[in-house]
Amino acid sequence: MDNILWADYRLCVRCFKKIWRDEGVHRCKGCRYAVYCDQQCQKADWPTHKAKNIKLEMDATQGLVRDHLSRLYGGSQEEIRQRDHARFEEWCRVHTFTLFRAATSALRAALLSTSLKGIALDRFLFRVELRPLLIDSDDPSRTFIVQRAEIRGVATAQEVAYFHADGMAEYLKEVNETCFLRARDDWNAADRYRGVLPMECVYGRYPIQSGVPILDPLPQSLPQNDSDVTRWKKWLPTFQAMALQGHVVGPMEFEGMKDIDTMSKMGTMQKLGGEWEWVQMSDDDARRFGYSDILEA
Repeated sequence: MDNILWADYRLCVRCFKKIWRDEGVHRCKGCRYAVYCDQQCQKADWPTHKAKNIKLEMDATQGLVRDHLSRLYGGSQEEIRQRDHARFEEWCRVHTFTLFRAATSALRAALLSTSLKGIALDRFLFRVELRPLLIDSDDPSRTFIVQRAEIRGVATAQEVAYFHADGMAEYLKEVNETCFLRARDDWNAADRYRGVLPMECVYGRYPIQSGVPILDPLPQSLPQNDSDVTRWKKWLPTFQAMALQGHVVGPMEFEGMKDIDTMSKMGTMQKLGGEWEWVQMSDDDARRFGYSDILEA
């Protein structure tokens, strides 16, 4: 995954607008952790927030993670903090095509169509919230679980402005241009290329932003009918179960984007020659885990 930057901002708990360090924030007086971009968002979020103490939950989680990493690897507090961040970044990289596959199916489910021609993709956001998974293995596919994944509609001017903060719009434009050239020159799919869907993965206060190349399927790949819609809707809950077990969509090359509907395969990360590599799951195992159906969606 390219151009990953740790942004120097907080996210409004309610609308996820970026709040830069030098801007004023509205902070919950109880937990002192939850921040909001304005009083309207804070008031709207109160029924949900009042039942939780986010600061205690986050501090406890972070403390457990860093104690766990200290036990496994040792090092200074700063080294442990950097390792914590690096695990998050590596999880996103390993699951790049899992995220792409889930995002594509979730968007189709939201719009009830395989063809996304004419859709303004920057009016949607695929958002994934992660929580750390404490395991003794260094398998990069199993260090986090998916707490929540959803397609969010971006409707208001304030929400649209989100994508113009910190060069996000320019970044997505560059990704779009790169993916179009690949679609045209490498995938022979310029006529099926629809653009880039904004995507954000979040762990605690740390977001990673990227874009999902969206292509319509090949005509012979996916005739649309009611069963397709059912399969699309299965993808997000299946994605959560998949991440928990360390199952990963591959192959790990962009060539698979030529037709993600037919070229996606399920696999696991295995250590070969000292390096973690993606290995395709057998057809029997894919059927046993229930993946043979959704991989056609």
